[in-house]
Amino acid sequence: MTIIASVVFLVIGTILAAIATARWSVLEPYGLIPHFIGQDIDFEREGQFAVYFLRAAGFFVLFIAASFAQPFFGLWALLLLVVGGFPSSMMVRQHNQRVRIMWRPREI
Repeated sequence: MTIIASVVFLVIGTILAAIATARWSVLEPYGLIPHFIGQDIDFEREGQFAVYFLRAAGFFVLFIAASFAQPFFGLWALLLLVVGGFPSSMMVRQHNQRVRIMWRPREI
């Protein structure tokens, strides 16, 4: 039963992290998104706090998924954090690549 709960929490955490990344991409269309916390946390901007809260909630749910899977997988359950965070990380990478290409001067 705990493995089913672990999978449910894994899916929920992955979805929350992906939603946070997509929302952050909309808020920062011309800026780079940090993979982790970042240097310029500006909670005064509209929606910035919600994005950080969603991201933190997503990874908290991933920690819960790992704790539910721990009796079944042992220490290897921590890999669920990597598996759950992978889509969000790839979305950040794709956004940052688009921004770098956009701001890179074109060579003639």
